[in-house]
Amino acid sequence: FSTQIDTFENVFISVPNSSIWSSTIVNNSRHNIRRMDIDIGIAYATDLDHAEKTMLAIGNDPRVVAEPEPQFLVVSYADSAVIVRLRLYAENDVYWPLYWDMMRAVKPALDNANIEIPFPQRDVRTVTD
Repeated sequence: FSTQIDTFENVFISVPNSSIWSSTIVNNSRHNIRRMDIDIGIAYATDLDHAEKTMLAIGNDPRVVAEPEPQFLVVSYADSAVIVRLRLYAENDVYWPLYWDMMRAVKPALDNANIEIPFPQRDVRTVTD
């Protein structure tokens, strides 16, 4: 009276059916196409149009499906960076290889486009009497 699951990490899981019936089940492979979001922080001085062209060029891979088309999104304005997102869609059978290739491609592409990936920083001021 349990459900047995083999994960992608090759881990065996046995879950009592009573737990499954009262829980939400997430199935990332039910649909053939899956969304991929790649977020990165860029410097506030960066021209967003330039960043958009650079990020969309990263997504110019034959494994990325054409519809829905890739998107460049501004996610948030964080303390030290503008967080931007490259949103792509891919078929399940190439999702993870494509994800790792995209993650590896982001930094060199931004470096080549002279787009800074800032690190967290703070301004400290000393007040004297």
